[in-house]
Amino acid sequence: MSIKIKAFIWIMAITAVTAAILVYSNYLSNAHFIERTKKTELGLVAKLIQNDLIDQSNDAMAKVALITERQDVKEAFREQDRDKLANLLLPTFKTLKNKYNVREAQFNIAPATVFFRLHNIKTFGDDDSTFREMVLMAHKNKKDYQGIEVGRSGVNIRGIDIIEDDKGVIGSFEIGMSFGTILDDIKKTVDFEAAVFMNDSLMTKVATARPRAPQERIFGNLQGIGATDWEKILPLMDEKMLSKVNDVTSMTKNIQGTDYGVVLLPLLDFRGNEIGVVVAVSNYSHFQAELRQAMITSAALALFQIIFVSCIVLIALHVLYARPLEDVNATMQKWLANDDTAKLDAVAQRKDEIGLIASNATALKLQRDQLKKA
Repeated sequence: MSIKIKAFIWIMAITAVTAAILVYSNYLSNAHFIERTKKTELGLVAKLIQNDLIDQSNDAMAKVALITERQDVKEAFREQDRDKLANLLLPTFKTLKNKYNVREAQFNIAPATVFFRLHNIKTFGDDDSTFREMVLMAHKNKKDYQGIEVGRSGVNIRGIDIIEDDKGVIGSFEIGMSFGTILDDIKKTVDFEAAVFMNDSLMTKVATARPRAPQERIFGNLQGIGATDWEKILPLMDEKMLSKVNDVTSMTKNIQGTDYGVVLLPLLDFRGNEIGVVVAVSNYSHFQAELRQAMITSAALALFQIIFVSCIVLIALHVLYARPLEDVNATMQKWLANDDTAKLDAVAQRKDEIGLIASNATALKLQRDQLKKA
């Protein structure tokens, strides 16, 4: 095997090893970058959910204030006149329900008796003191409250405030906003599917006007009560994962070769007690595709590098070393054949080992010629 071929093999091998190291390093770099991007996105989704819950709660409280400050409402409530309250507020409630996701609105009297429901005007007088702690605390402390609480119809984002006039406290007024607004906003803003799971025991005890979730949405003591798309969410859920949500949690789950980003937040009621979990999920296959594409691109560039570098180095070796050595060999072959016309003067002028070889070969030829003449 010629030196040129041996050199080519060694160059190819060294270049290939170097390229493989660079490809692997580039893969790790891309993988780390994608993981950081995932974590950043999941963190932003978690923050969005938290902010939405706060905003909806504040919105509920603002709508309550618009009602509780009205003098005509105070007078009708003081007179215990349900018909008058209906005439004053039903048109407003219908607008709030249709355009602003208000699901419930009602007047209460102490300690927690429903005086009038705008969302169900024919049902009133029931005592909610066994489960409506927000109403109890509002009347007891004579102050407003806002946050999440479970009622007969399910979980709502609520705001409640005391109504009083010159004669003192009359009662309270509250608004309950649909939790579905939060889920829809997550889907619209960041294109994550979202769901809410509530404490099954609490829902069964309190939300008597709402049927229990089907069995496939029950995970331990949690039941799924609302989602943007159950078909996309349920395959990613399991009891172990949902039962350990004590703080904001984000992760990547792989289901049948496809990655999914998952965000889990504990759902707290107005007192800070955990009553459920909010879940947001997204298909992360595009990140997998990006990583594969980066790997393919790196491999293609590495292959090009191997071929290009090897060819350049091989050409350089041929021009700088192999051809001069071939010239030396061909000249010496001619000398052996008694062809004295061939010369190595040009090669002998080189200032490297090849030049030294050519000079020595020329000196040996001269000695041979001198011996012949002698």
